[in-house]
Amino acid sequence: MLENFPETRFLGFSVSALGQRRELVSILQERCLELPGTGSPAGQLESALQDPCAVGRDRNPHFTASCILFDEEFCRVGLLLHRKRGEWFYPGGHCDGDWNWFGAALRECREEMGSTQLSVAMVEGDLWLPRLPGTAAALEDGFGGFVLPRVLVLHNAVDHQHIDCVYAFVTRDDGFHVALDEATEARWFGLSKVLDGSHGEGRLSGVTARVIGAVAATMGSSSSVEV
Repeated sequence: MLENFPETRFLGFSVSALGQRRELVSILQERCLELPGTGSPAGQLESALQDPCAVGRDRNPHFTASCILFDEEFCRVGLLLHRKRGEWFYPGGHCDGDWNWFGAALRECREEMGSTQLSVAMVEGDLWLPRLPGTAAALEDGFGGFVLPRVLVLHNAVDHQHIDCVYAFVTRDDGFHVALDEATEARWFGLSKVLDGSHGEGRLSGVTARVIGAVAATMGSSSSVEV
């Protein structure tokens, strides 16, 4: 399929080298997480990446951006209680036309949790560097490359699907200020209790715990970069 788009606007900027596009698709597919009931987004990723409107809300599927928010010791995760669903979930939302998934996830975290002292936790391979002239406008927030999500997951909405790009953030804030109409509360959960199911909170879904676990499993060699 990629051969049919020699000058596609790929991830919001022009990448005419077929090898680079294949490289990035392959990297992102390796980060796709299969969830019960929805499967993996890997099969839909290639075509969605080449749809310039796939970061809008009217495409099926479309990209969303989220984060798992850790404390500095990586012992706790910050979650929100959804008002209507009555479930705990991690911060995130729609990209609203922005191909900068990292920036969208950062915005959602700041808006929803009230977190101001944030860092992004990165491991080797989290920064993809396009090797073409003229792509500087797409390079994100001073990182000099495209900041890749730690995992990508597929979520079912009422009549469409989300390809959710999930990042790992760290905060020095000890408490949260809920600034989201859809949420009633935000608080810390012990990471180990989330992962082994002993958190005692029936409103924390197994899918949420699985995504948290997948991101947490990659944190051993991470370094934090303030944003």
